[in-house]
Amino acid sequence: MSPVSRREFLKSSIAVGTVAGAATAAATLHADSTQKATELVTLGKSNLQVTRLAFGTGSNNGYVQKALGQQAFNNLVHHAWDRGIRFYETAESYVTPAMLAEALKPYPRESYVLMNKVTTDPGVDPLKRFDEMRHISQTDYFDIMLLHWQHDGKWVEETARWRDGVNEAQAKQIIKVRGVSVHGLPALRRVPGDQWPRSP
Repeated sequence: MSPVSRREFLKSSIAVGTVAGAATAAATLHADSTQKATELVTLGKSNLQVTRLAFGTGSNNGYVQKALGQQAFNNLVHHAWDRGIRFYETAESYVTPAMLAEALKPYPRESYVLMNKVTTDPGVDPLKRFDEMRHISQTDYFDIMLLHWQHDGKWVEETARWRDGVNEAQAKQIIKVRGVSVHGLPALRRVPGDQWPRSP
């Protein structure tokens, strides 16, 4: 038997691992085959119904979607819609909110869930920012608003003014459900002890 080089051994091992991983994934998917991506489920403790799968628009901050051009992006959104997706996501820091608004024009606003994420810049009036975001997204309200990119352990204190702004926007029916988008363990560790994201 000829000796096997290290490179050939590694390639064979990776191939075997990939096949084994795919088999495990297939078995897991088969076990959960009764749950469909387009099924409506209740989001957390809110009364909001969303499809299990959301259509995200932030690949490389949305530049991947932007590169498609508006018509191709519309086609992609309509493809998802035709297959039952009713949950769409964007963010103020992405280049896609206006593109998504254009793509969703054919559909009644109450027929889908729109999630947006706001950058919690210092020195900005939250309500004014929400109005600007609604204008760009061509909507009267957001179903979900997240405080975007909270990445350190001080976010709870540093976003107090933004939390108050979200609360006020909720009182005005501009935002239905609130939350936070955390990035990294320091920010995540603050979540269990913070009631604000889990409150109505």
